[in-house]
Amino acid sequence: MAHQLRYSAWASRKLLTFARTIPEADLTRDMHNSHGGILKTFQHIFYADRVWYSRMVPPVQKNFEDPAPGPSLAELDGIWWELLDRFQEWAGQQQDSNRVLEYRNLKQEPFAKPVYQIVTHVVNHGTYHRGQIAAMLRQCGYAPPSTDFIYYVDGLRD
Repeated sequence: MAHQLRYSAWASRKLLTFARTIPEADLTRDMHNSHGGILKTFQHIFYADRVWYSRMVPPVQKNFEDPAPGPSLAELDGIWWELLDRFQEWAGQQQDSNRVLEYRNLKQEPFAKPVYQIVTHVVNHGTYHRGQIAAMLRQCGYAPPSTDFIYYVDGLRD
């Protein structure tokens, strides 16, 4: 599980580092995507990672309110990696990935899932939205870096 989270952190960092080089106007442009544009989609991935981490590692935070417009890419470049480092550390300490975690979603509805399924969801969620960000970057005329898992495992982690 920690390996999966390390990959996701690597991929998010690589894409965010690239995105920090483009003009603010392109970052905030409404691309009519599921979360609007590039910055809002990065924020969404961060927010989801934060919610899931909170569910996994007590004390559970029940209220997540972020003042508009949300963190900038420069702000995410600090707070997100700290969060993902803690998430990876937690995953590395888990003895039983089949342990069932009971939690409540943001609507306070109860759920229960094995830890490995939640970690898989967190990683897949990030991958899905990083793909959207890469597509939006291409629509703006940029060539984003590859964040494919195979590059990560092959050690091509520039």
